[in-house]
Amino acid sequence: MPISNRSPLRSAALTLIGACALAAVVPFSPAHADDAADWKACIGDKADDVLTSCTHILDGKPDTKNQVIALGNRGWAYNQKGDYDKALADYESCLKLAPADNYCLTELSDTYDLRKEYDKAIEAADAALKTNPKSEYATYNKGYAQFKKGDLAGAVANFSAAADLNPRFGKAYYQRGQVAVAKSDFAAAIADDNKALAINPNDDDARAARGFAFLNTGKPDAALADLDQVISHNPKESWSLGTRGSVYLAKGDDTKALADLDKALTVDPSADWMYTPRGLAKFRLKKFADAKPDFERVLTNYPGNILASAYLGLSLVELGKKDDAKAILRGALESNAHNDDERKAQKLALDKLTELGVN
Repeated sequence: MPISNRSPLRSAALTLIGACALAAVVPFSPAHADDAADWKACIGDKADDVLTSCTHILDGKPDTKNQVIALGNRGWAYNQKGDYDKALADYESCLKLAPADNYCLTELSDTYDLRKEYDKAIEAADAALKTNPKSEYATYNKGYAQFKKGDLAGAVANFSAAADLNPRFGKAYYQRGQVAVAKSDFAAAIADDNKALAINPNDDDARAARGFAFLNTGKPDAALADLDQVISHNPKESWSLGTRGSVYLAKGDDTKALADLDKALTVDPSADWMYTPRGLAKFRLKKFADAKPDFERVLTNYPGNILASAYLGLSLVELGKKDDAKAILRGALESNAHNDDERKAQKLALDKLTELGVN
């Protein structure tokens, strides 16, 4: 996901800016204790407090310099709360007052990334980089937008540049690893996730991503160790639960696979990718009637899915619906297999068609 430049490093810089603002406009005396408290909260990292205090400051109509600081911080808080429209309004107001303000330009690119307006995110990041070519945050945000637009080479270049600008910027390595996953280069993904975790061992995004990469390099035990740790921190994190379910499936523990995938889909029923492994777990547990709707859902959204076609057909055979199964099984043979699981599924489909007397 895009990273706000309110990272720990950026927060330290903002604390310095805020302290200067405090010194400039708020004498530290009991008479101004409330103003000092507002500024301290406004430059803090608790979104609700930032919203309340920055709004209070802005209501007092401070000078332009301090309006820019308060608007930039309040915009960040709106982003944290998921209110991207209000964040956008604050950054636009900030930039009317200070068109070259690097912080607001960089945060504006972050907001556009979060709004999935990637062309605008790149435009804002470029504007930020004109004011500070060495901003790792603007560089990162531009890379993220390029990644989401499918420009993998551009994304790698900018994530690498962000890491070069700040070798302690763990999220840059993590996102470069995500590009590697998109290219099915799981070894490179693991290497980048290792770098991110060396910087911050508590980075659950990088740990979960590494678990996924381990799964795809035939290391289910290593994958399980990473995903167990992530889930221990957030037991309802659906992506990690679904991925761990897939690990259990790879290890042949279908009961645990089904339990995790059920939990994950309870949290996020829209996660279409989870229905195939859950259907497979049910199939292996001989819950053919329960597996059927999972495979049907997959085929509704992805008609050429080989695994869903093959195992739906096999489920229908087990349910005594052999005539319905024949067309579904034939459908599993119409696409080119891309991995061993798909090739195995096609062989099972072909063998079952032969058994049913279909040439």
